Amino acid sequence: ATSKIDGDTLLRWLRGDKVVRLFGDKGDGIGSVRFRERGRFLSLGALLLVPFFLLVAGCATPGERFPVSLSYEGEPPLLPEQGPVEKVLVFPFQDQRSEGGTLGRRTHFFGQVDTFESDVSIGKKAAELLVTSLRQRGWEASLAPEGVTPHDVMKSAGGRGSIRPDRVVTGTIQTLWAEAVSHLGYTEIDAHLLLNVEVFDPNTGGKTTLKIDNQNVPKVVFFRSDSIQEALNGVLSEGVNRVRPE
Repeated sequence: ATSKIDGDTLLRWLRGDKVVRLFGDKGDGIGSVRFRERGRFLSLGALLLVPFFLLVAGCATPGERFPVSLSYEGEPPLLPEQGPVEKVLVFPFQDQRSEGGTLGRRTHFFGQVDTFESDVSIGKKAAELLVTSLRQRGWEASLAPEGVTPHDVMKSAGGRGSIRPDRVVTGTIQTLWAEAVSHLGYTEIDAHLLLNVEVFDPNTGGKTTLKIDNQNVPKVVFFRSDSIQEALNGVLSEGVNRVRPE
């Protein structure tokens, strides 16, 4: 005889109850066994995902602060030979960013945010990197001594003072920031530099204005705490290499 499935049993099966008799009292219960095994398989799959998410969450330490040390990286660009070596005096840049000592942040896969900070003057450090770049490219560059202003240097032109450079460089930092966002399997970093530079000729009073907009967008599989620092150093080094005090 053929077993019947009543409406209540069918409803329980559709609803997902784990114990269902599809074949009545004398049936072999195969349908019930199959359904229970499927439920166990789904439960096992969910349990296997738990260690994965715990592992990913454990890699993200929330709210940490990391130091950033800006430095000049890479070789200077190859330039044609210039004329007589010129003396260049570089003044610390004015830092017009609103972030202060903070230079970047990283958003983890689960939303936690780390910050990356420098405990030195960003404007002075950027000027020091420009001096390094100019020296490697053949200029006799130096950082302006404390207490001296560009106005003082301009007044001393023509042999009327002890500081007589051929060029004076000043500037403002509008943007220097690195934003890192971690996705499943990789982290995308967006480092951006916006620098305004003014080059003065103390002898003629002439001025050249440069606007440097540089961006570095690397992707890393294994994010390290110094990945932000490397991106910032790269974008800043490339930016100062574009300054030519002519």
